[in-house]
Amino acid sequence: MLSEPEIIERKKELRRELKEKISVVPNRELISKSPEIIANLASILKGWEAQAIALYKKIGFEPDIFPVVDLLPEPKICLPVLLQKNTPMIFREYKPGDVLEPGSLYNKVLQPSPAKPEIIPDIVILPLLGFDETGARLGRGGGYYDRTLAHLRVHKTILAIGIGLGIQKIPQIPKGRHDEKMDFIVTESNIYKF
Repeated sequence: MLSEPEIIERKKELRRELKEKISVVPNRELISKSPEIIANLASILKGWEAQAIALYKKIGFEPDIFPVVDLLPEPKICLPVLLQKNTPMIFREYKPGDVLEPGSLYNKVLQPSPAKPEIIPDIVILPLLGFDETGARLGRGGGYYDRTLAHLRVHKTILAIGIGLGIQKIPQIPKGRHDEKMDFIVTESNIYKF
């Protein structure tokens, strides 16, 4: 059993390895796999009742799943907003055509305007760097999604769906005490349910 400092160090190593592995995937390949991921994601979402679904805008190597918005006419869509370091994120309403603004903490993260209402989602769709067969997810290392899911899950049941590519699956991700498990992970070729 790894100690918490050993888990943190192992995750740093895995992040480096996965970033290298993903960095060689051509952008056109990411673009070509995104419709398959969207179709798999839509098949899950059609089976769940949700008042609000949290999506994200892609950054860098992430597959672009945002077009799934066009397949979801009923629920409200919201996007994450980072307010402060080391705190849970909030979610604000997004409607197609809304102008998004660079975040104050990380300007690569595009966010809805502060004028948009805050929404508590039922389903959170989130990016990942890596995942394993137990539903463990490895993110970028900021802990924002883990803190946010833990905070939301205190108040209600939240369905968490991680999005990635098949090549991001690894044998095992060490689990820290703050890591939140995914309910599903969706890739271009598989839907994993946990």
